[in-house]
Amino acid sequence: FNGGSRDNEDQIAIDNAEKRGYLGIGGSDSHIVSHIGRCATEFSAYIRHMDDLVSAPKSGEFKAVNFKHLLSLVFWRSTLDADIEAVRDKYINLGFDDNDFFVDPAKTTEYARLCGETATRFLDSDDPNFQAPPTWVASLSGRRMLPEDLPRFGIGMDAGKGVECFKPVRPGTTIRGKSHIHDIYTKTGRSGRMIFVVMRIEFFDKEGNHLTNADSRSVQREKSQ
Repeated sequence: FNGGSRDNEDQIAIDNAEKRGYLGIGGSDSHIVSHIGRCATEFSAYIRHMDDLVSAPKSGEFKAVNFKHLLSLVFWRSTLDADIEAVRDKYINLGFDDNDFFVDPAKTTEYARLCGETATRFLDSDDPNFQAPPTWVASLSGRRMLPEDLPRFGIGMDAGKGVECFKPVRPGTTIRGKSHIHDIYTKTGRSGRMIFVVMRIEFFDKEGNHLTNADSRSVQREKSQ
């Protein structure tokens, strides 16, 4: 468990660890004081000094523990900004834009080349498994990035993208992109409150198969009052 990760990101780590037979550890990854203690590693043996901490993982007698939801109930929910809670209630999972995208083979292969891909399934249209690189969908955008009436809290900027893949995106086909607000949350640091908005586009083929998700995260630094 990583204290700075979303739940689905933790689950990806758990699934991969179980698949490979790895043991898990936990850490808060806290960049602000309020995030300390969100996740931890629990050892069966008593840790008295550094040598114990070094040797304990070799025994395998430890496990990752997650306190994020507990802290949400005990602390976060009691201090969550009322204005953000109201915005979440109104906009989370709200669909606001649908678009069709043609998956141009020339563009996907050029994208693959510029990314340094060497696998023929991304570069050669004659490959029987020819497909777009998984991150290519992150380059697509609809008519709107956010709902027209979503409140603005301050100056916004890009805060990163993420892609979740389920099935290959095939060049030469047309896919449907459905946009909605996936998450809204805050972080508070020395510079004040920052509001993060995650816009997700879910992509489907013409048969309705869910192919992939592309998340665009933006952050707004709240204007000083």
